[in-house]
Amino acid sequence: DLMNTGILNAALVNILSAGGDLRIDGDGLKMYDADDNLRINIGKDALGAFLAEIVGGALYSTTIQTGAKGETGGIIKIDREFLPDYPSIGWGNITFNDQHGNLQMKMSSEGNQPSIYLYDENVEVGEIRVRTLLDTKELLIRNEKGIDLRSELGGSITIGKTNEVTSNNGIRAYSPDRVVLESPNVVSLYGRG
Repeated sequence: DLMNTGILNAALVNILSAGGDLRIDGDGLKMYDADDNLRINIGKDALGAFLAEIVGGALYSTTIQTGAKGETGGIIKIDREFLPDYPSIGWGNITFNDQHGNLQMKMSSEGNQPSIYLYDENVEVGEIRVRTLLDTKELLIRNEKGIDLRSELGGSITIGKTNEVTSNNGIRAYSPDRVVLESPNVVSLYGRG
């Protein structure tokens, strides 16, 4: 039950756990389920490429991050944030950085409201959120400098119910300065009253 050795060549010797679910061979470390199906493979695939894969299972981690270790640019990061005063309350985040490591976008489920936050060099400039907290299920689109809705191919942009020209509540255009409706042809406004 005791073997002393310097180098044990796994290409020549296959190492198995007592139940056979853990195996180490010349291609890496593998875990199998009770039906002998491969579930975890850390090593090489059939083409000789290095990989770490989980087959048909779930991956649980506090943080998953792409890129080289210590890299600050071009990173996709999946993590979980917690309320400082209530550490049992948390939500998931997926963040995207640019090539310089500046935050560009964050997808979050904070407050049980699915949200996408947009950033310019780490400064939040806009957001798209479904207002589930107010139970209205409205889609909020916010930007610090304005919102540009345009159809580049000449199609239409409809505001209101999809089966009607406008919603029951109508469309409100407001600005503390002025509202401009512009067209190279004709701008028409129709209303009752």
